[in-house]
Order: sequence, then C-alpha cells, then structure tokens
Amino acid sequence: MSRFIIYLFPLLMDMALSTMFFVCSLRMAESGASAFAVSMISTVWALTYSLSAAVAGRLIRPDNAANYVIGSCLAVAVISGLFVLFPGLSMQYVLMIAIGWAVAMFFVPFQVFMKAVMGNTSWGLNVSTGLYTAAWSCGMALGPFVSGLLWQHFNWQICHLINAAAVLGCAWGIFRLRHYAQRPAALPDAAKATPSVKPAASPSSSQHSSEYGRYPDLVMIGWICGTVCFLTVAIIRAVFPSLATALTVSKANQGMVFAILFWAQAGAGLVLCLFRHWMYRRGTIIMVSLSGIIGFLLLGMGRTAPVFFLAALLLGIYTGTISCYFVFHALVHPRKSSSRVAVNETIVGITGSLGPVLGGLVADRSGLSTPFLLAALLLALAAVSFWRGYQKKFSASN
Repeated sequence: MSRFIIYLFPLLMDMALSTMFFVCSLRMAESGASAFAVSMISTVWALTYSLSAAVAGRLIRPDNAANYVIGSCLAVAVISGLFVLFPGLSMQYVLMIAIGWAVAMFFVPFQVFMKAVMGNTSWGLNVSTGLYTAAWSCGMALGPFVSGLLWQHFNWQICHLINAAAVLGCAWGIFRLRHYAQRPAALPDAAKATPSVKPAASPSSSQHSSEYGRYPDLVMIGWICGTVCFLTVAIIRAVFPSLATALTVSKANQGMVFAILFWAQAGAGLVLCLFRHWMYRRGTIIMVSLSGIIGFLLLGMGRTAPVFFLAALLLGIYTGTISCYFVFHALVHPRKSSSRVAVNETIVGITGSLGPVLGGLVADRSGLSTPFLLAALLLALAAVSFWRGYQKKFSASN
C-alpha cells in the first residue's frame, strides 16, 4: 500500500502551482492592472508549459522519469524563493515562465513514473486515473484556500515559502520511493490463488487492452472535451480574481471559490474510481456538461460569494469528470500512452495560454462577467459536438 503515497506528490506540486497563480494574479489585480495584464500571469506560464511538455515527451523514459521529477521539485523550490527575493510585479512574469518549464518536467515524467509504479498491481486504469485526478485536484484546491488564509493573516511571502517546503518534501518522497518503478509488484494472495480470474492491470498492460479492447478509440473525443474543459478553467483562473476584486469579495472567499471547485473535482475523480466503464457512456459526459453550463451561468450572473460557491461546486463536477476522461483515453492504449500523455499536457499548456488572453480581452471590452457567459455557450456547443462524434465512433465500430 505504500506505493499509493506517490499520489501525494502531484497534490503537493499542484498546491504550489495554484498558490502561485492565486498570489500572483491577486497581487496584479490589487495593483489596479487591467484584466488582460492579470490574465497574462497564466498565459506566460502556459506557453512555456506547452512547449516544455512537448520536449519532455521526447526525453522521458521509465528509467529516468524519477530523476526528472526530483529535479523539477528542486527547481520549483528555488523559484519559490526567488518570488520572495524579487517581489516586483513585472518579475512575476519572468518567474512564471521558469515555473512553466519546471512543472512540465514534473507532470509528464510523473505519469510515466506512476505507470511504472502501478504497472503490476491489481488496480484498474479507472482507479489510477481517478486517484491521479483527485490528487492534483486536491492540490489545486489547497493552494488558494491555504494561501488566501495565510495572506489575510500574515503576508503573501509566506505562501511562497510554504511552497518551497512542500516541493522539497515531494522531492524527498520520490527519492525514497523510486525503487517501486524498478521492480514488479506482488499481486494479492487472492489473485495468486485464483488464476482463472484475471485482475485489472496497469495502463500499459495487455489485460487493460483486452478489457477495453471491444470499445472504439475515443482519444480524439477526449482531446476535444479536454481542450474545452481546460480552456474554460483557464478563463476562470485568469478573470475571476478581477471580477471578485471589483465586487469586493474577500481574499478568503476568493480562495474558497477555487478550493470548492477543485475539491469537487477531486470528489468526482474518487467517485469515478468505482465505475469501470463510465468513460464509454455518453450520458455521463452530457450530464456533467449540463452541470458545467449552469456553473458558468451562475459565475457570470452572480454577485455574491454564496452564488460563486455553488457555481464552483457545479464546475468542479464537470472538470473532474472531463479530466478523468481526458487522462483515461490517453493512457488506455497499450503502446501509444507515452506520446498521448505528452499531447495531453501540451493541450493543457495551449489552452492555458489562450484562455487567459481571450478571457482578459473580452473582459476588458465587454465586462468582467462576459467571459463566463461565453464559456457556457462554448460548453453547450462542445456537448453537441461530443454527442455527434460519439454516435459516429460507435456506429463505425458496429
């Protein structure tokens, strides 16, 4: 069971990353900067992340993945300290570029590392993707929640110092557990005693390929759903601090909105661990898309913290489900999973670049609520596209 500690590491890394987004964006918003200037915090990170993820896909192998993850953690710790040493607002853009590179060199190799660690266990791919989604979502929730409270009672510098401590702990943990990726895991005694019952194996195993082999390859639909999901999340991250500041929503409540969103996202990932074939049922995606549409409408029309809390809950259910769907269909292929993971992370980076730019420009020209209303419309169009694409895929496979 100690191998499940690895899911603590994406939690710690995303806690640090979401803290940086929250603190840097809010500092810019409070300085009186435009919504576009605030959104560029996310954009410069995402541009670097997408390029670095593509490069990482060519460099990472199972035998060197742990070393890249450790190096990434050490780099993030150093950069966290530089935020405190160089507090200028413009310097934030430079440091977020460095963070984009460092974090890409964490998440691409970590998924390879995770795949190797869980490779010969009895846990299914639905459990692995659910736990991974829950882990990084909890990190994204903890970042703004903790930093909002710390900033309100102390100062913003302490947030970056806690980041440094967290990722150093992550580096130590990977170093101690890296041996799990270098040796096969023993199956449970029950599985050994009953050879006629095959346990679900790792994302890369032939058993997984056999279990889901009767279904069509939906990775392209996963990429489309993921693109819309992460694009709209990037808009929230970039524009909401400006909207909330304009409405005099407190720092603690702003942090709570992001915390609820990502806690709901984590909860969705954990619940989906219980179901083995939900990712091939179109009704699931349509229902969670409806949840996302309502969430964006509430975010665009709301004016008080309780309304934003409800919007965040609905949006978290949507983003958590789509995130699992996105990762699952990249990893389920027995031979192409590594390259598809790199495509996934590149999509995360590209949408993270476009979302803040589009959201910031629309907010400056048409009002701070408009980007969220347009996101609801985009999500509705994506749901229609998903329905039609799903019908074509399953019709062709019959």
